[in-house]
Amino acid sequence: MSEEHLKTFQTMKQHLLTLHRAPSQFKILFHLISRGRSLTIREIMVALKMTYKATERAIAKLSEKNLTKRSSFRRGAYYCDLRHIILCILLAYPELYAQYLKKKGT
Repeated sequence: MSEEHLKTFQTMKQHLLTLHRAPSQFKILFHLISRGRSLTIREIMVALKMTYKATERAIAKLSEKNLTKRSSFRRGAYYCDLRHIILCILLAYPELYAQYLKKKGT
């Protein structure tokens, strides 16, 4: 893996670790991962009972963070690359484990 790719994944990792601060983004990302296919904003909105504008904003933020991408084969749809998410989680594991040990020790 090149340094540039590693840097991108490190940034994505940081976004994933702070995603709990944005509940609507977390819900959407989780929904996209669980569905395993690209979905339109309208499909996400209906499934999660959110407004169109809130869904659109959350998707835009997730896209800025490189956690979702526009589908090239389905107009207006977004997807989540599960391979990238798994790589980010693997990069986050040592940090999360160290935090766990620190809390456990106190």
